[in-house]
Amino acid sequence: MIALAKTNLKDSKNIEVRKEDVFNLSFKEDSFDFIVMINVLHIIDNPKKALDECFRVLKKDGKLIVASYVYTTSVTGKFYQWLLGFSVCKSHSKWKENELTNILEENGFVVLEKQLIKS
Repeated sequence: MIALAKTNLKDSKNIEVRKEDVFNLSFKEDSFDFIVMINVLHIIDNPKKALDECFRVLKKDGKLIVASYVYTTSVTGKFYQWLLGFSVCKSHSKWKENELTNILEENGFVVLEKQLIKS
């Protein structure tokens, strides 16, 4: 994925693609205006520590955009949960929508907008 991102963004002047440890980012405090986390929080074993790091490196008015899998009790949702059991990336956290919102708020973030995309 990193190689593909580097190829696709090679002409971008203000984007650098690098691999980082989400639990110990190498950036200074207040470094970023935006952080995007897509399908990360539910597959790592310590999402609160990762969010602490994001909070640390975000500027005071910075934005964190999170897309993460949340669990539902619908038949389709249960089917997807079953399928995820065969995935290489196992889910460490199985949140419902409000639980993920609560974790973000507990880590100092203000949730400005949320959207549930149903499976």
